[in-house]
Amino acid sequence: PEGWHVPSDNEWDILTDYLGGAESAGCSMKEAGTSHWEDSNTCANNLSGFTGLPAGYRDPSGFVNFGRHGGWWSGRACRLPPS
Repeated sequence: PEGWHVPSDNEWDILTDYLGGAESAGCSMKEAGTSHWEDSNTCANNLSGFTGLPAGYRDPSGFVNFGRHGGWWSGRACRLPPS
C-alpha cells in the first residue's frame, strides 16, 4: 500500500535497539498470552503494539513449529559474486 515498504536491515536494527536490544525485542513484538503462541510465551508483552503472531515455517518435511516460530522479512540488497 502507498506509504508502506519492506523495512531495511538498518530499520530493523533501529527497532531492535529501541526495544531494548536483541535479547528483549522479540518479547516486545509478540502477542502476549497463549491464544496463538504455545505456553512457553512467558516473556511476550507486546509493548511495541506490533502483535507478532506465530506461523511456523516450511522445511523439507513440511510445515513445522506452528505456535512456536514467527519470522519477518527485511529488504537486503542482493549481492552477486564478481564475474
